[in-house]
Amino acid sequence: MTAVPAPSAVRAPANSRVREQCGAGVAGWVPDPFPPAFVFSRVSVNAPDGSVRPAKVESGPGFGTNTCTGAVRPASYDEDGEKAAGGPTAPTRSPPLEETTAMPVARFAQHVLSATAAVLAVALFSPAAGKPAPPKWDTVRASSPETVDEMKALQTRVKEVSKKATPATVGLLVGQGAGSGVIINEDGLILTAGHVTGAPRTDLVVVLADGTFVKGVSLGLNDKADSGLARITDKPPKNATWPGAKEGKWPFMEMGKSADLKAGQWVVAMGHPGGPKPERPPPVRVGRYVSTGTFLLSNCTIVGGDSGGPLYDLDGKVVGIHSRIMFTIDANYQVPVDKFQTEWARLLRGDSIGRKSDAALNVIFDEEAKEELKVDSVSEGGAGEKAGLEAGDVIKKFAGNAVTAAIDIREMLSSYNPGDKVKIELDRDGEKKTVELKLAKRTSKQ
Repeated sequence: MTAVPAPSAVRAPANSRVREQCGAGVAGWVPDPFPPAFVFSRVSVNAPDGSVRPAKVESGPGFGTNTCTGAVRPASYDEDGEKAAGGPTAPTRSPPLEETTAMPVARFAQHVLSATAAVLAVALFSPAAGKPAPPKWDTVRASSPETVDEMKALQTRVKEVSKKATPATVGLLVGQGAGSGVIINEDGLILTAGHVTGAPRTDLVVVLADGTFVKGVSLGLNDKADSGLARITDKPPKNATWPGAKEGKWPFMEMGKSADLKAGQWVVAMGHPGGPKPERPPPVRVGRYVSTGTFLLSNCTIVGGDSGGPLYDLDGKVVGIHSRIMFTIDANYQVPVDKFQTEWARLLRGDSIGRKSDAALNVIFDEEAKEELKVDSVSEGGAGEKAGLEAGDVIKKFAGNAVTAAIDIREMLSSYNPGDKVKIELDRDGEKKTVELKLAKRTSKQ
């Protein structure tokens, strides 16, 4: 960070207050980080002896101040950078303890206490004791850092999350478009945005953090919620070094609970702005959670190409998926991860949730059959009859997915169109059969 002259030589912004410490110039001021965004800064003070001391950061509404650690004679400046009225403040000291001489016992006790204190002092401040442990950032804290140590603790936590998340944060190439996603289990399932994956069963390319390309396919989506799911179909590259790579496992990040977020809580946004770039890992953006309605709102900066990328809490859990940008790049909507959980089964089997399809099997199911999907009748000349379905057949699987009721078929047909072919596994009088059915177009009577 480039140092600036003392406040008397440089006029501070109207919304900043700067203090000169130890007769030296402050290296910079830090604005209040919320709202709208936060950028990490290193703040230091040049002391008269030429040393550089850390500065304490005191944040307030709309302004920030720097206070030199260990300052003895501070002189304050007003908002315009002019020296304010009032002289230097002298240091204060606690008065010495009174010496007790009334009784020999008291004198002996005083010596014992003094010796004990000396031993403790040696134990605490000897090299063997080491330095005090640096503070750790509370991952659910919703306020700003108040000291340099707290700022460093927040920075350390962000680094830990980003280091762990980078291998699991991927780019997605679908047709002529590009987006982002995050691997959420060792089998290669990817959370992303529905507008990134497009229609279910679409082939796509997954770009790993090191630029490696692997194949994948889109699964289900919800257009209205903008949630989407995809899967990596390739095996990990032979040169992959992450844990479990040799066993065919993918690096992943766990899903958290978006409902547990608190307003002001710090979050980390990752993705591939502008689309995946060779030799560029997913950039890290830091911001705060604002609110949740149908969508989750954060002030993390995201741009085109970040769509589908993950929003992490500081425990490293996925709490949202980037959906769309508002009027400014630091006000953005994410799909709450809880929304994926409520529709997980349908997304996993490849449904287009909310979409109405006119594809049909041309069969009628037995509504009285319980815990099984039984064919009651087959329309003459229809898709079912052409595929070889008969009354009494019990359908076990549709397109590889287990079914037990007619609603299962109706929901899955949402991602199909007339003319699509599907495989149906059935049980006919105890004999297992598999047929291929070409979907027909639904008529007004069906």
